[in-house]
Amino acid sequence: MTCLGGVGSTLIGVGPCLILFLCTVANCPIKVILLTASGFFWLVSLLITSVMWFIVTPLRAYLAFGILIGVLIQEILRFLFFLLIFKAESGLQLIVSSSTIPVSRPQLVDGINNDNIIDNHSHGRGEAERNEVSNLTRNRKISSSNIIITNDYDHNTLNDNNSGDINNNNNNHAIQLDHLTVAYVSGLGYGLMSCIIQSLRILIDSYGPGITIYSTWNSKTFFLFSSCQCMCISMLQVFWSLILFSAFVQRAYGQIILVYFMHFGLAGMSLINTYSSPCSEIVCAIYMICLIGMIIFTYCRFHSQLITNHKRNNAVNFINQQ
Repeated sequence: MTCLGGVGSTLIGVGPCLILFLCTVANCPIKVILLTASGFFWLVSLLITSVMWFIVTPLRAYLAFGILIGVLIQEILRFLFFLLIFKAESGLQLIVSSSTIPVSRPQLVDGINNDNIIDNHSHGRGEAERNEVSNLTRNRKISSSNIIITNDYDHNTLNDNNSGDINNNNNNHAIQLDHLTVAYVSGLGYGLMSCIIQSLRILIDSYGPGITIYSTWNSKTFFLFSSCQCMCISMLQVFWSLILFSAFVQRAYGQIILVYFMHFGLAGMSLINTYSSPCSEIVCAIYMICLIGMIIFTYCRFHSQLITNHKRNNAVNFINQQ
């Protein structure tokens, strides 16, 4: 029975992030690379927190100190990862663009191939027509790799304040990273790594012939509520990254403060788990309420951009089928 309970608790804690990874990330190598890099940054934050925990000897007796330092370092490294992605944007564009260069001569949308281009040039059709054909070729190459990049960056959604933007390129036809996808994948890497590490220590005790009962828990719901809390935190990492990456671009300080306040508040609220029931049930309920609230807020925040991306993907699929 303990083995079945351990499997169930594992699926509750790790299942949502694992399903998102398998359904939305595993089929794209570039997304896997971004997710791995994001998870590595979370592990680095855990390493730095552990080092500081051992260095500052007088504060080891205070669990709140470790939680405060851990959350602070996580958010600092999340911001550094955001800066790294934007600094490496040109390199990522080069990798994706080079992977879409066809081996043979491409067949264009209107049926014109490279031989016809040469013939048209030899017959003096003019420079303007050759430029138009080359633009069609470039747009077709870009459209075939629109999973991570896009040639129609939505400035109305991510750049409401054009003054003070980090990325103020006004060329809509230039290759740009799909920042919403990058934020989602990086948040999923944070969440997946955090739920694996946090659930590992707790769920090990749920397997085997017996279950370790903690002195502060009188009920048999310890592993259930612990798994639910790990699941909520891991999913919140995804929505926090979506909001923070957009807020960093727009310099929306209100949204940044909201996310940081929620992260510190929920992390500190986990200290209530040391008390007896029903404190753990209350904490788990608050976690679920915050998760539902962030889902609604993120949907309202990016609803228009999701519709725009959906229309663009449908148009690209229609062009590729021609």
